[in-house]
Amino acid sequence: MLSKQQLEEMKERVNEMLLAMLGSEHLVQRWWDSQNWHFKLEKPYIVWESDPEAVYSYVAGNAFR
Repeated sequence: MLSKQQLEEMKERVNEMLLAMLGSEHLVQRWWDSQNWHFKLEKPYIVWESDPEAVYSYVAGNAFR
């Protein structure tokens, strides 16, 4: 299980990757609060609460294509 600090650092990396892909903080925030097909139409911030590694893997996989 990840510590609180590890989770915060992981989320910071996710946000950095999202910013590089999306181009603005506004779009990053919208991404977190939008339904996502990859997560069966769940919002990423909800998935993050139970499975942060899944969100990280998804974003990293798309960032480094």
